[in-house]
Amino acid sequence: MQTTFGLWLPFEVTVWEECRVWAWRVGGVPATGHCVTPMTATSCRVAFTIPRWAPFYIPVCRVALGRIRDLAHRDLAKGDPR
Repeated sequence: MQTTFGLWLPFEVTVWEECRVWAWRVGGVPATGHCVTPMTATSCRVAFTIPRWAPFYIPVCRVALGRIRDLAHRDLAKGDPR
């Protein structure tokens, strides 16, 4: 993966549950986890887990979650239920 600073680092997916959960290590270090929880037929909850050593990453994840929300709402407005 390429970091925001342009540095390329190896990554490894360490947790995987299809369409629900995944987590990874970047450069051998535990990174964020990702979780999707269905709520209703047309909604879900998306969450990130952040390692304790990386509280500086919270604002980045908040921005990412907002973008995911906006993309989902845009697709629903277009009639695309993905």
